[in-house]
Amino acid sequence: KVDALLMLDNLQARKLAEKLGLHYTGTLGMIARARREGVIESVKPIIEKIRNTNFRFSEEVFTTIMRIAGEE
Repeated sequence: KVDALLMLDNLQARKLAEKLGLHYTGTLGMIARARREGVIESVKPIIEKIRNTNFRFSEEVFTTIMRIAGEE
């Protein structure tokens, strides 16, 4: 059995994945995972760069990702 993790940021795609019982995460979740697994040293500089693009997320999401990554 192969465990797959889809990387989805689109809300409709996430809803479909959930309906199909598929495991998924978004871009920010993948960045937090990379931090937890020691692939990157810090999520904050990456997320700050993302904030300067047209990628939108709330302050609550930012706080949650920082907490998950252990960078509160």
